[in-house]
Amino acid sequence: VGKENIIGELPDISDKNDQITFDIADELMNKTIYEITHSKIKGNSIAIVSSVKAAGKTELSERIYEKMKSRYKVCLLDLDYRKTKTKDENEDKKVFTIDELLTKKDTFFSEADSMRIPPFKEVSLPDFFTSENFIELMDVLKKEFDFVICDTPPWKLFVDAKIISEFFDKHIYVVCNKLSSFKDIN
Repeated sequence: VGKENIIGELPDISDKNDQITFDIADELMNKTIYEITHSKIKGNSIAIVSSVKAAGKTELSERIYEKMKSRYKVCLLDLDYRKTKTKDENEDKKVFTIDELLTKKDTFFSEADSMRIPPFKEVSLPDFFTSENFIELMDVLKKEFDFVICDTPPWKLFVDAKIISEFFDKHIYVVCNKLSSFKDIN
């Protein structure tokens, strides 16, 4: 891994009212979007990964999605089934089975602009990620959307994260201060 592959450090903005911190975070997010959209690596699918839980994968995935959806047709695919809580309690009402989604694939994705796909209900892990339905879904999403962004479970803890990452062309590894080791990063 060379320095040309490092995007930068996003500051913690959770408890700050400092406009300079927000401006820096916004500019680094713009740099991240530029790197994604102008990458020399072919492909339109990006997995947001980390070795540890609570590194900020979900927040980063959502921020990238929100920034990109006004200019591109983007799908945010949430495959982190290990989350302890969901950000939006109403998301559960929008959950599909993968069969329901694939049944509607001919019109559902083409009629959508950008979209979020929350975790599917009734999933048996990690068999789900090696199923024909999952492989078909990934093919459909890559064809229908300009970019597919995926929030993944921690690599260090769950084998499904490594299986998922094989379906994505690019990876953004989130390093978490005092939690990610150099061994994890390598």
